[in-house]
Amino acid sequence: GLLPQPPPSLHCPRSHQTELGAMRTAVTMGAHLPMPAIYVPRESKLSKGRDCQGEYFPEVDSIKGVCIMVVVLIHSLPNLFFTDQISAVDRWLFKITRFAVPGFLACSGYISASSSRNRECRAIRHRLRRVLLPYFVFFVAAQSLDGWQPSPFGEPPLLSSATNTASARFFGSNPGIYYYVFVIATLIVVTPLIARIPDSCFPVVAIAAVTTHILVEARLICRLPFFWQARNPLRSLGPFLLGWLVFSRRAHVVEALLGTHRCIYLALLSALVSFGAVGLVKTSASTCFGKFLETSTTYWTLAWLYAICIPRRTTPAALSWLSGASYPIYLSHYLFLAHVPTMYPETPSAFNPARIVVLWATGLGNSALLVVIGRHLLGKAWARTLLG
Repeated sequence: GLLPQPPPSLHCPRSHQTELGAMRTAVTMGAHLPMPAIYVPRESKLSKGRDCQGEYFPEVDSIKGVCIMVVVLIHSLPNLFFTDQISAVDRWLFKITRFAVPGFLACSGYISASSSRNRECRAIRHRLRRVLLPYFVFFVAAQSLDGWQPSPFGEPPLLSSATNTASARFFGSNPGIYYYVFVIATLIVVTPLIARIPDSCFPVVAIAAVTTHILVEARLICRLPFFWQARNPLRSLGPFLLGWLVFSRRAHVVEALLGTHRCIYLALLSALVSFGAVGLVKTSASTCFGKFLETSTTYWTLAWLYAICIPRRTTPAALSWLSGASYPIYLSHYLFLAHVPTMYPETPSAFNPARIVVLWATGLGNSALLVVIGRHLLGKAWARTLLG
């Protein structure tokens, strides 16, 4: 059929209105300009870059696609929790890539804020089912693998060995990377409460949550054992509420980022990210200032990514696909990485980029292949239900 016509104010722009100005006006008004079919990413319907009403947010797709690649990269680095004999470059890479998980939390808050159903129990149950059912599938797969490495995070205290399997399943402690499932499930449960925060108070609450997150990371407040520190809601509420806040002020944020001062904002954010990256070379992660700088750089990096992605009308096909497959890739990639180190052992205190690339390609490539095969055999609907 014929493409829908744009609103009159955009169909006949003023003679001196630039293309950038038209884009800014369209986003601010919530309008959707028609685009040729070739510009529509084919996998976007499967992407969590859409909210439950089907509205598409290319900035979310782009950030999630980048973040899932970085998550696999983090787990391809020498494990800080098993040994201290790793190179300074590996430590630096670990610190500057810490934005990946907060990036997913911020995107989740962004999408949650966009939903008109964020107060409904039925919607919460649906989201929990989409998160927990694939997790249990991959948890069983992880437990059934021979030679699975024990979690570096340890079992939670006060739990006997007879309940270790149940506690590991509930807290996401084996493998340890599954702690994120516990974190995101907790945020889904409290979403109706967050949705009831008055809009006038929300900026104060979000800024307080971000500040608390930085203080917790710096170990200035709420010092907990590492197992519980990873699952501390004070670490996850900051990015989640910040994503929610940005969406609630999206029209104003987008107008500012696409306005005449766009170059200034990009230069400022680029300078902050560069300052953080250079500063992390000189500071120790064990100091309060080092942790403060590391966490601040996380937020600066996410802001820079958002500013870069916001002008895009669509997401590159590869990033859109990775975004839609990010959850099953997260759940499955470590299954492929678990045994590679025994075949490709690391050299203590030596930076080995070839080994990192091999591990990264193994984890990302095989988990992506698993998603492709799962969707082909099960169909997209069942694969999304069972695999994520």
